[in-house]
Amino acid sequence: MRILKVDSSIHNKRIKASDLARRSSDDFCETYGHSPLESVAPFQRGEIILGRRVGAGSFSSVYDIQDYNLSAKQSDKYTDEHEQAKKREATAKSVMHGTKYVMKCLKDKLEESDADEYLFHCAAQDIAFEAEMLAALSHPNIIKLHGVVDSHHDAFLDGASEFFIILERLDCTLTDKIEGWAKNSFNPSRSFKSLRSSLSSRALALDKAETEKGAPTTTSVDEGRSLVCRLRVAASLADAMEYLHAQNIVYRDLKPDNVGFDRHGNLKLFDFGLARFMPRHGDACEDVFEMTGLGTPRYTSPEVLFHQPYNLKADVYSFCVVLWEIMCLKKPFGKYNQRKDLEREFSRLDSKPLSINRRWPQPIQDIFRSGLSRDLWARPVMSDMCKVLTECTSTARDLQKFRSLGTFFFEVCCKKTPCDKYSVSISRAEHANSHQPIII
Repeated sequence: MRILKVDSSIHNKRIKASDLARRSSDDFCETYGHSPLESVAPFQRGEIILGRRVGAGSFSSVYDIQDYNLSAKQSDKYTDEHEQAKKREATAKSVMHGTKYVMKCLKDKLEESDADEYLFHCAAQDIAFEAEMLAALSHPNIIKLHGVVDSHHDAFLDGASEFFIILERLDCTLTDKIEGWAKNSFNPSRSFKSLRSSLSSRALALDKAETEKGAPTTTSVDEGRSLVCRLRVAASLADAMEYLHAQNIVYRDLKPDNVGFDRHGNLKLFDFGLARFMPRHGDACEDVFEMTGLGTPRYTSPEVLFHQPYNLKADVYSFCVVLWEIMCLKKPFGKYNQRKDLEREFSRLDSKPLSINRRWPQPIQDIFRSGLSRDLWARPVMSDMCKVLTECTSTARDLQKFRSLGTFFFEVCCKKTPCDKYSVSISRAEHANSHQPIII
């Protein structure tokens, strides 16, 4: 605990922040039934050896954790709470085996300005609710909570940054992935054409015909792998969102910046500060509810943008915008930089700001048309999105295997690669393009 002299105004802000954070947790527990934080490993700030800051948002900062220095006195405190003691020790020991963690906390500057007092209190509620939420969730594509400050909400009495949560460290975000894919872009026409044909006919006749004509296959194999990777990412994200919706949770801030990847390449949805349980009365997909309009305007559904009632299908719209960015490798609504510009565009009845590529697989075209509908009742549910993306991913993977297997048998039987006669032209094309497809 830090011992600092603070003026009365900051002291009062801290007291209110602590009280509001406790109320936020109480609201969660009222819906969930109990506080899942009671089973999370507790730590004191002095037991954590911090490294550099690795990330920051509007209200919070994220720091790399270099190591743990567990206090014997603190550990003895949890001897009766056997599970908590074991989790503390396991988390600390795992660092020696290469596991990496980060600590997330609020920025101290939030409590230093009277103008930021409201934001400080809102942020305190959000991070307290996020801690409870992450402690309750368990999904392979959702970031895992590994620790929390031992004093919970009372930590705010010592300062804005004293309340913290410990999370698994992620290597990059979906934004980083998309930028990498775009820099190493491939010719999407042929890849989408092949996948679309396969999904429509359930056959590989088009690819067989192309092979018989002697068309070069090496480039198309690389394209297929990249497409399979992107569809797999979209399917993993859809699975995480379907899980949340099954728990009656609306995420409300879906965007590439809030989707990360761990060191093994597994997708992880994070930043649950704006996530909330849907009201218990009514149908979360059929009825609409008066809730706060939040999120990033570029990815926000029209009804949320205009502060209208909404439901879980607001997330479906946001997911489709992210999926569009994954497919197109460019920022959605790129020409609109201000919220008012988006509001003006959506105010037009004939507004269709996101174009749908006709070369995309037909099932994906269909979910875009329904998922991006301004009528939220016309949008599908996340389980439907999962089915389509799982099917597309499976078909694209089979297409990739078919091509690879065909190339293998050609080489064995003919003792040469199917692209020998095209090696000069391919090399010239690669030299002119200077970019290689990225295989992930």
